[in-house]
Order: sequence, then C-alpha cells, then structure tokens
Amino acid sequence: MGKREERRKRQLRAKHRKLAFRILAGLAGAALLTFGLILPLIRSASTSGASDIIIPASFDRPMVNEDSMGDPDAPVRIINISNYLCGHCANFALDALPNALSEEEIIEDYIQNGQVQFTYLPYSWAPEEPNSAEEATYCAMEQGKFWEYRDLVFSNANNQAIGGISKENLIAFAKLLDLDMDVFETCFDSQRYLPRVKENVEFAKNVGLEGTPSFLVNDKLVFASQLIQTIEEELDVSQQSANTNPSNETQTAQEDENDPAIVINLDDILVPETVNRPQVNENSMGNPQAPVEVTYVSNYGCGICSNFVLGTDTENPSEQQLLEKYIHNDQVFYSYIPRSWEPETPYSAEEATYCAREQGKFWEYRDMVFLNRDNPNFDSTDQETLRAYAEKLGLDMAEFNSCFDSHRTLQNVTDDVEYVSSIGPLNTLFFLVNDKTVFADELFATIEGEL
Repeated sequence: MGKREERRKRQLRAKHRKLAFRILAGLAGAALLTFGLILPLIRSASTSGASDIIIPASFDRPMVNEDSMGDPDAPVRIINISNYLCGHCANFALDALPNALSEEEIIEDYIQNGQVQFTYLPYSWAPEEPNSAEEATYCAMEQGKFWEYRDLVFSNANNQAIGGISKENLIAFAKLLDLDMDVFETCFDSQRYLPRVKENVEFAKNVGLEGTPSFLVNDKLVFASQLIQTIEEELDVSQQSANTNPSNETQTAQEDENDPAIVINLDDILVPETVNRPQVNENSMGNPQAPVEVTYVSNYGCGICSNFVLGTDTENPSEQQLLEKYIHNDQVFYSYIPRSWEPETPYSAEEATYCAREQGKFWEYRDMVFLNRDNPNFDSTDQETLRAYAEKLGLDMAEFNSCFDSHRTLQNVTDDVEYVSSIGPLNTLFFLVNDKTVFADELFATIEGEL
C-alpha cells in the first residue's frame, strides 16, 4: 500500500493545484463572485442557445463499449449503480470533490491497465415515468455517446439556470453532443428504453441495493468507501488463483473430468401450472393463418419478462391474458424467442430450451426456467440444474443430454440474437406485432389496431 499511498498523494496534490488555479482564474474573470465553489473539470457552455448549460470536461475512457469501459476479460468487473439526482453519485462521476474517490481515479489505477471492466447502470427512482434522463442516456448510447451524455446530465441535474432535468433540456443535451436528432428523438419519444430502465431497478433490487452510489464488484455489493479495498481483495484472489494454477486451463479441465456432477434435488424444482396452449408448433402457438402475428423477445435474466410469462404482475398484461383474449380465438399467432446476452456461451438456458423443443416441451421448459430463476436452492441456470429441469419434465434424458452436450442448438441461440439485432437496438421485453415493435403496455392496443 506504500506505493499506492504515494500515488494517491501525488494525485491529490495535483488536484489541489488544479483547483487553486481554477478558483484564481474565476475570481480574476468574474468580480461578482464573492464566494464561489467552482467544481473542477467543468466549464460553461458556449454553444449558441445553450449558454447556461454546464459542459463537463471529457475523460479518456479506454475500450468503451456502450455502457461499459475497460477490458471485458479483466479479472474484476464493476457495475456502478447510480442515480442522476444523487449528489454523491455526481461527485464520483465528475471528479467533483478534491479529496474524494472518483471514477477518474478508478480509470487511472485499474481500468487503463486491464484490471477492471467498469459498467454504469443508471438507476431510476421513478422507473414508470417515461421520457426520463435514464431513457435519454440509452438513446444517446445508440450513437456512441453514452458516457458524454451521462456526464452532461450529472453536471446539469441541479442547474437552476436551465431548470434542471426536463424533457426539453434532455433534447438540448443531445443537440449539444451533435447527435442525429431524428434518430435520438425517435428513440426518446417511442420510450424504447423504458423497459431497460425498469429492468435496472429490478436488477438493483435483486442484488440488495440499499443506497446510491453502490458498486457490484464481481459478486460483492459495496459502497464507495469500500470500493478500493474490495477491488484490491478481488485482484489478490485472482492473482493467488493464477499462482496456484500456472497451467490453469489444463488443470481445470482435468478437475472437471474427475469432479462428480452436482446433485440437484428434483423436489426443490418448482413446477409451473399447466397452460392450455392451442396448436403448439415448436416455439409458436395459435393459428398460423391468424391476421396478427406476435413475436415476443425475452431474456431469462429479466424480471419483467418473467412477470409477463408467469402473470405475476397483476397491473400489467400477461401471456395468459394474450392467450385467452386473442390466441384461443384465432386472432393471434404467437411465437417466443429466448434472447441470450451471451450467445456464444455453451450450456445456456436458451440452448437447453431448444433441446427441450426437440421433445415437444419448449413452452413447459421455458416456464420452468422462469419460475425457478429466484429459487434459493440452486443456481437456476447452472448446466446441471438445466439437466434436472429436463428430468423433472420427464424428457428422454439420453436424447436431451446428447443435444445439450453436442451444442447443436447453439446455432439457434446465435441466430436469434442476429435476427433481433436486425430489427433494431431494442432491449428485452418487446413484441413484434406484424411489422411493429412495441412494449408490453402497448401490446393489446397495437393488436386491436391491427385487427
């Protein structure tokens, strides 16, 4: 820690010098400031028509990929759960306090050298409200400006000169970043990312969020005061593992061959209710000649997706209601696509679902995965658990295991992702109704319009 302390002291001295320079420059240039707290690394905007918008200085962020930066193969992954109206969150993101931990320090000390991949998760306190700053940030992400837009929102969240975060200002921020405004406003007005904002809240709830900013460091949720220590601990664990297993891949493969399979108690597996599905054909049901074709794109890790499938959110539409209202009377032909976030990864729940489809149990297997996603008795997507689901459903296990181990349905998974990507940059929990992409709250109205 000696070298690290020296480095931190040098950084703090440099920050103090920068701060002092900015204060002196501000006093010399603006005699009206009798007492000013000038945040480092920000300046006033000079853009015509936006002179009161505060523009943050740019950061050198390595290996940016949408809402993440840093090496995706880094030994430590951090997810920063943060809220735009949280002052501490803004201070961390903008390096706004000279003696406090900041994102810039994490970049300099851990991200640039490949030790950390860092993802930012904008957490909303009102996830049901449309046209939010969180949605706008994801719309900016489509044009490669996620981080720049995020910093603009943080810098102006409490800017009384412009009225804080309003829809008009969120659009003004996009103009200031020279985004394609037709693309941005189409995304923003359609509320394309509202489901993702809701998913973020669900995710934060599931990991035990108690306040913002919080940081999920690998699988440990910590506050900013614990962040550096936790990163160092995780790096030590990674280093010890590398030292213990110099021929890591060979040794791991040998251990896997010798280790007995994980035993899952079938009695612990929750069984979904039997559903009357008409004219089932693989991952579709209903009359293929129906006037409306609905395709549902969903992900097993998505809580809102689970709610729709299982009908656990009584305030929003469900798949059972879709069945009763439209599929049973031949008005809708319905298909389901299990979209993976890691389509190249074998032994996934998506692969297993397609293996179950070979034995006519696509829908039953899908329901079982969703129903057990929060089952405390086991990891619901562990490959041995996925095999246990098949056994619980009474599938021919020799056939299922042959399919699962050969990865012959992995191509189905990658094809699904490619197909969904061709539709547009949409998140999970969306529906393709004939040629229209809509979210759950628009589903029934869109079906009625098509009918």
